[in-house]
Amino acid sequence: MRCSHNFYHWLIDILPRLTLAQRAEVKPDLYLIDSLSSRQRQVLEALGVTASQIVQPHCQLLVEANVAVLPSFPGPAALRELSERLTTALGATNVAGGRRLYISRRHARTRRVRNEASLERLLHGQGFHTALMEQHNLAEQCRLVREADVIVAVHGAGLANLLFARPGTRIVEIVPAGRYNATLYPELSRLLGLDHRIVSAPTARTRQVLTAPLDDVARAVKEALN
Repeated sequence: MRCSHNFYHWLIDILPRLTLAQRAEVKPDLYLIDSLSSRQRQVLEALGVTASQIVQPHCQLLVEANVAVLPSFPGPAALRELSERLTTALGATNVAGGRRLYISRRHARTRRVRNEASLERLLHGQGFHTALMEQHNLAEQCRLVREADVIVAVHGAGLANLLFARPGTRIVEIVPAGRYNATLYPELSRLLGLDHRIVSAPTARTRQVLTAPLDDVARAVKEALN
């Protein structure tokens, strides 16, 4: 599938189809899955797919099968099932809440925050902890998000981890003004029972950086905390 290298599309678009395939009457012997990083293999292992069952496609691969299981586009139920299965497999079902989490894009190529130092001072003053998700394995990411009562983040793949959030978790998403897919994560939150707020942020012409509107963020965070 196109974009399978992207963590969001992998976690939210592709893996729910895997859960559908695993529910089929004919249990797959092999899985044809593209673009596998070590983190993606970790996810598959958590879902019971071993390395020996994975076939990675390439331009010269010809596949013959007696039965091929081709899952359709998954609905909300498959997404919630995936959330439950992964949270259980990663050992994060029974965690204490109370964390206030800021997911940073400091090392990303796009949508970095120009005034992040000021943003962090604002958030740290409200008890938020900064996380760089690329520094954590999947189990750690799952636990960080699962423990959070409130999450602040700039629009990006790190918010795919909302899959692990407890229902009722409050989200403040900073979205570049004019972003074409600004409804992506609010819709994910709706499906998962999360409380989602949007803060629009001006961007540079190249969209490589944005400026967080601190007053608007402070207002949204205050609403989320109340």
